Amino acid sequence: MFKMSIKMKKILFFALLSCQFAAVYTQNAQDYVQRANEGSAASQYNLGLCYEEGWGVSADKKQAAYWYEKAAVQGQPKAQYNLALLYFNGEGVEKDQSKAVYWYELAAQQGVAGAMLNLGMCFKDGTGCVQDYSKAVKWLKKAYDNGSKEASLSLGYCYFNGLGVNQNYTKAFKYWQQSADDGMAEGQYNLGTCYENGMGVERDLIRAVYWYTQASLQGYQQATDRLKDTKALR
Repeated sequence: MFKMSIKMKKILFFALLSCQFAAVYTQNAQDYVQRANEGSAASQYNLGLCYEEGWGVSADKKQAAYWYEKAAVQGQPKAQYNLALLYFNGEGVEKDQSKAVYWYELAAQQGVAGAMLNLGMCFKDGTGCVQDYSKAVKWLKKAYDNGSKEASLSLGYCYFNGLGVNQNYTKAFKYWQQSADDGMAEGQYNLGTCYENGMGVERDLIRAVYWYTQASLQGYQQATDRLKDTKALR
């Protein structure tokens, strides 16, 4: 009598589980189609998500953009954010970063932290809009206050260089400390620079080397190069 090995049983179990999930996704997508065509913004957003991720339907960025826009014009914030991402990267639609900024702003005004972050970055870099450091800081702060870890890195940059705010090394250090603690290599390198030069914090070469090392371990080349310059760290 044939006996199935434990490994084969596991493979069969996960195969059956995958089929069950696929059936659920397909049914969900079909349900969303009906409600989306009836004008439900929530279903239009969910259907867009299904098309973007290939859940229950063939992945299709054009269809994703189509349904996101249907929901976005009705004020669905996540649809506005996802549509902005598609416009920013030119996926499923013709690349148009000014349209991305438009949808980022609408989503940001409704509390989407990712939209706040990306809108702040667009204003900082002048991408899809006129460069405006004051607006950049405004939205980066909102993103930071709403839990965006990535915002701390750019806020530190703005305070360090006096962009949209009065130059303040202490605040720059605070934000870079946060980004370093969150494991961002660039934040770790910047924190090392602050410690090395005594900017926003008391000079401490031991801590400088520590943070350069943390960044270097993540492959951040500038930190690796700085560690090689042993004379500067004596």
